Amino acid sequence: MKKLNLFMILTMLAIGLGSCGGAEEKPSWEDAMDEAMSDYEDAMDEFADELDDATEEIEEAVEDEEVVEAEETEGGDSGEWDSLLDDYESFADDYIAALKKQKADPTDMSVMTDMAALAPKAAEWSTKMSEAAATLSAEQAGRMTKIGNKIAAAVMP
Repeated sequence: MKKLNLFMILTMLAIGLGSCGGAEEKPSWEDAMDEAMSDYEDAMDEFADELDDATEEIEEAVEDEEVVEAEETEGGDSGEWDSLLDDYESFADDYIAALKKQKADPTDMSVMTDMAALAPKAAEWSTKMSEAAATLSAEQAGRMTKIGNKIAAAVMP
């Protein structure tokens, strides 16, 4: 009987020690999630850099008085640019809301889906606003800069 008790104690001890201290492997979906987050963060860093560049260009143009009134440019419909800025601001608000959700819960898959949908739009807006910068009025350029700064502030940790 003592041998059986000793055997049971040693078996329990071996099982207990074998289960302690071992590193658990991450499930494959966690690896995929880590990779997706890394790609997303790279894309957002690139977007932030492009946004900073566009903002600097606008500020330099305003300082150098290179920005002309929209009516003086080709196709310079001031309402068209105001509408574009309204759409840009709407995108910025959506983007900032998604960033806030992501910061609140980085594991929420719905936020990841939202951010994945916004990434190509961010690149598109960056291009649009860089192209529009030279044809905006000083007031419109200032508004564009404020929107860009609002996004940049939300992107930065």
